[in-house]
Order: sequence, then C-alpha cells, then structure tokens
Amino acid sequence: MRNLTSKQKKLLKEWFDKNYDGGYKFEMADKIDAETYNAIDEINPCEIFHSNVNNYLEDLVNKR
Repeated sequence: MRNLTSKQKKLLKEWFDKNYDGGYKFEMADKIDAETYNAIDEINPCEIFHSNVNNYLEDLVNKR
C-alpha cells in the first residue's frame, strides 16, 4: 500500500488547520477544494489516495 508522503501530509495539515471548525469527522476529503485536492494528489497519485486522505484527516480530528 502506498501511503501519503510527508509533503502531502504537510499540505493536508495546513488545509486542516485553516478549514476544520469541528462538527464533522468522516469523508473529510470531500470538503477539500478541488485545486488543493488535485495539487496534493499530483505529488504521489495512487488508486487509494482518497481513502488515505480521509484516514489521515480523521487521525488529525482524533488528536484534537
């Protein structure tokens, strides 16, 4: 399985810190704007990118 790179995680964390206001936890990848999502995907594209993004963002919510 191909995981997210540190650069992808950094960009996702920046997005999360700017945009997460609580209240939702699941399917957070659907909340990312298309431009940001595509920029992060282009770093290391894979078939399960969407799932990896959701898992990472859910972990960030759990850490709050």
